[in-house]
Amino acid sequence: MGMLRVIRDLINFIYVFAIVNDNFIVNIFGETSLKALFAVFFVANIATMARFNLKLRSSRSFLALIIILFLSYLLNFGNYENLQQPLFSILSVLAIFLTASLSGHPQRLMKFFLVSVVFSSLLCITTDATISEYTFRKTGGTGDPNEFSLMTLAAVGYLAANLRIKASLVKRLAKIMALIICLVAMFMAGSKSAMLTMVIVFLAYYLLLVRKRSIARKVKNTIVFFILFTFLCVVLWRYYNEIILNVLARFEDNSSAGERLLSWKAGLELWMTDPFLGVGPQNYVHMIAERFPYIAESSRAAHNMYIQSFVEIGLIGFIAFASFLYSPIRNSFRMRLPMEYILGFVSILVMGMTLSTFYEKYVWLYFGLMCNPYLMCSDYRKR
Repeated sequence: MGMLRVIRDLINFIYVFAIVNDNFIVNIFGETSLKALFAVFFVANIATMARFNLKLRSSRSFLALIIILFLSYLLNFGNYENLQQPLFSILSVLAIFLTASLSGHPQRLMKFFLVSVVFSSLLCITTDATISEYTFRKTGGTGDPNEFSLMTLAAVGYLAANLRIKASLVKRLAKIMALIICLVAMFMAGSKSAMLTMVIVFLAYYLLLVRKRSIARKVKNTIVFFILFTFLCVVLWRYYNEIILNVLARFEDNSSAGERLLSWKAGLELWMTDPFLGVGPQNYVHMIAERFPYIAESSRAAHNMYIQSFVEIGLIGFIAFASFLYSPIRNSFRMRLPMEYILGFVSILVMGMTLSTFYEKYVWLYFGLMCNPYLMCSDYRKR
């Protein structure tokens, strides 16, 4: 059993690394490599997925969501250009969520995620290539700098909160280095939504630090928070002030906001054509191109996880998705989950307002961790 667990952990690490660094993997091993890795991941975790328990609220709402996804896919069968991709995405969501939510060692999956994000961040920092010749923006192991920023921000929130946990000096220094690497890479990606979300994440971090504490503990935690915040600001400005100024300059350009508003308006009109079960999973861009050809190709994505789900799986699917999110959101407010996981969850929810992340595998990995009963054990939360 020990050797089988090691093999399964290795497979899980490789797959998590691949979904965080998908472009990096595809460039080396080809287009089919991700599907091959998924097949191995699926087989390796069948026993874990078989522990699915309908007694949990999150499990029931997730099952309802998956059923609606399959139903919407079947009802819109004739509207697809590519039938395989949406089916593969649904199966990926199913397998990744079940594995993460039912794993007896969720902290290992989080470590795999963090190592993968740090590697992606190092790629971003060390490469000279930008996403185009007209911008300073860079990305890591994935193609979209905004999604790359989301992953780094989730890691930043986790690492910042994890610093409060007692550890050896070497481990603390390693966490601080990883935190700085992810922050620098996030600034290099130049995502405006990530910068705004970072403010919300650090505000949430502070509020969680002082919540339900004695006056003395509140004062102590406030001092610690501002020391950490000031240290990070000084380091970033000292060595990367030019990058920070470039990011701030991007806020003067509002063209991307106008493009997103145009896409959202078209999406709502598209929703009216099939309001109950939607136009089909991963069919937003294709249907926008077909119904609204005047919208530029770069503006056809939903740019919003919630509007994406609303349009693609309809009102019924959106209600199922909202019901699914209710449990981890409620548990976060009640502090039934570790703070470091909550901050990453906040990043995903907030940046979901500007990114089409509904089918992103790393998002469902995180959703699964947020629904894992082991993380709600008091012994784990009190580390």
